[in-house]
Amino acid sequence: MREPAAASWSPKRRRILSSRGWLPPLLNMRRTPRPEKRDENAQRSVTARRSGRPKKWRDALAGVTDADLREVQTRVANGRWRVNSRAKRWVGYAVASALKLDALDKTERLRISAMLEKWIKIGALVVVKTRDASRQKRSFVEVGTLMDVLHHSAD
Repeated sequence: MREPAAASWSPKRRRILSSRGWLPPLLNMRRTPRPEKRDENAQRSVTARRSGRPKKWRDALAGVTDADLREVQTRVANGRWRVNSRAKRWVGYAVASALKLDALDKTERLRISAMLEKWIKIGALVVVKTRDASRQKRSFVEVGTLMDVLHHSAD
């Protein structure tokens, strides 16, 4: 019968086995944490690189005009688009084609998601729960208030 892995042993058992010389020397060593860099900028960049996620867009709608939003609303109205970014018919693909963006690029995908959040928040797009072809309840995106109405109500 084999002994369990050393990582699963209790501290008491480890102490007994190490006092008898039964543990290899590497398991007797205490691990010390690596010293961290104290430079704030270096720490932020290391954290951003470790996470593997691009930064959040501060202003996702920068450079997006009213005509662009109207084009997005037209494309959303002409299809049945899902909210979930993992879906084959994700609404972000409609946004990407309307704005000539690459929906497969991580940073642009994050920007598209931020745009969608803002447009849903202001009511230009609306999330509706309905049943899909397999009769499962899913969240779909539909056109909310048209861009022309939003623009006039903001004045």
